[in-house]
Amino acid sequence: MLEIYAVLVLLILCSLILIIFLAPFIPKPIIKITKSFLNNKQISYIFKLSFFLLLLMTINYFLEMRKFDSHTQIENTNENSHHTHADSSSAWTQSQIRKFRIQRNFYLCEFTLALQLITYRMLPLMKRIELAEKKEKELKKN
Repeated sequence: MLEIYAVLVLLILCSLILIIFLAPFIPKPIIKITKSFLNNKQISYIFKLSFFLLLLMTINYFLEMRKFDSHTQIENTNENSHHTHADSSSAWTQSQIRKFRIQRNFYLCEFTLALQLITYRMLPLMKRIELAEKKEKELKKN
């Protein structure tokens, strides 16, 4: 069940990051309406909260990967001879599928975390550029 929520949070964060990157291509009236709803403190709070949640999910998946590796090592050393080959093959396949899902979610969390950090660092730079453009327009008017 945690995987569903993790994937949902990742999708939401990826869509938010995509919206932020597409912001320069959005028409000016829509940008003004959006800016009226959110101020800098709210955006910073949202970024910090989502960063914390992503960090928790990344740590959770890392611990699951370690737990899974220790369980597979114990299972490999304690194989019982009374299991049939089909049972052990099916169990091995299921464990590999679970391992793949855990690793996939871990790498998705890391990638989203990296994108979020890049976006968080780019927002002040974009605001500086916007202020510089406004000053340049004012100087041209004078």
